[in-house]
Parts: sequence; structure tokens; C-alpha cells
Amino acid sequence: MGSLWLACGTPLDERRRDVLAEAVRQALPSTTPSARLDVAVTSPDPRLLVVRGLADTVEPLMAALQKAWAALRAHAWDLAAPMPRIWQV
Repeated sequence: MGSLWLACGTPLDERRRDVLAEAVRQALPSTTPSARLDVAVTSPDPRLLVVRGLADTVEPLMAALQKAWAALRAHAWDLAAPMPRIWQV
């Protein structure tokens, strides 16, 4: 089980939340029965976007959350998404 979130000090308007959520959805791998990976993105509050995932092993979930992180970084802040070195250990 894993999660990733984007929190803002001021509420995001609904269109902005939808754009960010769709960017994350597009970055996530398509779910297949053999992958045993479920990932979803929600916005339980106007200031919060949450990506939650569940997998049998950590590797596919970590890869999916890294892709979601890269999509959020690109779409929320228009920044490149070089992976932190700690994620490569």
C-alpha cells in the first residue's frame, strides 16, 4: 500500500484539480489482472489531491507512484522531474 499527495495552501479550482488528476491518470500504467496493481487518484478536499495504490509487491507500486509524481511535478509546477537519488537505492 502506498500514497502520494499534493497539498496546497489555497484551494485549487475544480478545473485545475481535474487537469492534475487527469495528468496523473494518463501517467499511470493500465491495470491488468496479471499486474495485481490498483492505483487511483482522488481529490477529497479542494486543497488536496491524493494518489493511492495497492499491489502485491512494492516494485510496481513504487514505479506507478514515481510516474504520478513526475506528472504532478510537470503539470502543477511546470518543472522537470529528475528522480531523486534516494529512490534509486
